[in-house]
Amino acid sequence: MTDGTPVDGSPDLRAAWHWSRDGVAEGPVDFTELKRLAAAGVITPSTWVHDPVLRKWIGAASVAGLVFASSGVAGGAPHGMPAAPDAHATPHASAPPFGAAGSAPAMPASPPPVTPPPVAASPIEPKLAEVICRASVLVLPFNYILSPIAVGIVWAIGASDARVVAECRQTMNCLLSIYIVGAAALVVGVVCVLIVIGPFIAAACGAAIFVYCIVVGIQGLVAASQGRPYRYPFAWQLLR
Repeated sequence: MTDGTPVDGSPDLRAAWHWSRDGVAEGPVDFTELKRLAAAGVITPSTWVHDPVLRKWIGAASVAGLVFASSGVAGGAPHGMPAAPDAHATPHASAPPFGAAGSAPAMPASPPPVTPPPVAASPIEPKLAEVICRASVLVLPFNYILSPIAVGIVWAIGASDARVVAECRQTMNCLLSIYIVGAAALVVGVVCVLIVIGPFIAAACGAAIFVYCIVVGIQGLVAASQGRPYRYPFAWQLLR
C-alpha cells in the first residue's frame, strides 16, 4: 500500500482525508469528496493533503485517483509532485505557509466538540407541573370542571418542555377516561331507572371513580415528591 492506496490500486473511499488551506487543516472528508474538491479546483496538485493511511502530509499530486481541474492531470504521477515538508527545507512555492520549524500543517487531535442548540427554559418547573396534574386527579370527584382546566393551563405554559407535555398528556388521558366511565354509568342509571339494578350500577361506578381518584392521586403525589415518574393505571391513551 503506497500513498494511501491499497495494493490493488483502489483508494479507501471511507478513509478520512484532510487538506491544507492557508496553513490550516480542513476536513475530514472521504476520498469521494476529496476527488470532487480536486475536480472543482479547490485542491490543486501542489496542495498538501493528509494521507490517513500513511498518517503524514503529502502532495496532492502524488495521490492516485485525483484529477485536477487546473491541469486535467491525474494524481499519482511520479514527476512534478511537491516534496514533503522538511524542517530544513524551503516549502514548495505554491504550498500553504508552514510554521517556524517548516513543519506540515498541524492535524487536529480530535474533531471539535459539537455544542447542542440552546433549549428554551420552560416557564414552569416539571416537578411543579407533576404536582398540579396529579393533584387535579385527586380533587376531580369534588370539581369535575376545575381539574381539566388546571391541566390545560399547565400544558399551555410548559409546552416547550417535553417532560411537562408528557405529564399533562397522560393526566388528561386519565381525566378523559374517568369522564367516559362516569358518562356511561350515568346513561345506564337513566336508561335503567325502572330496573332496580340500574341505579345501583350507576352508584357503584360513581363510588369506584371516587376511590380511584383518591388512590391514584395520592400515589401520584407521593411519586412526585420522590422525583419518580407515575403512570395512571387503567387510563386509556386517547391523546398521543
